[in-house]
Amino acid sequence: MLTERLRSFPCPRCNELINTGMDRCSNCSAPIDSAEAEAAATIQDQVNRAYSDASFIRNMTVGCWVFFLIRFIPIPELCRCL
Repeated sequence: MLTERLRSFPCPRCNELINTGMDRCSNCSAPIDSAEAEAAATIQDQVNRAYSDASFIRNMTVGCWVFFLIRFIPIPELCRCL
């Protein structure tokens, strides 16, 4: 049981994030079914992964625009004519 990976999911009653090892919500004391907890934790993992991927794509897009615009800044040493 100590090596089992705990995952988080929202409580069905109060939406507070709790882990799959709990049998009751620590916030509202709602009983937690372990099968439903595992299913909810799987969905929460997918949501977290999608958010992480979207954040990465957004950051890379901003980075691409920054480097695209930097190339138009003239650097005097490189632009000097002989």
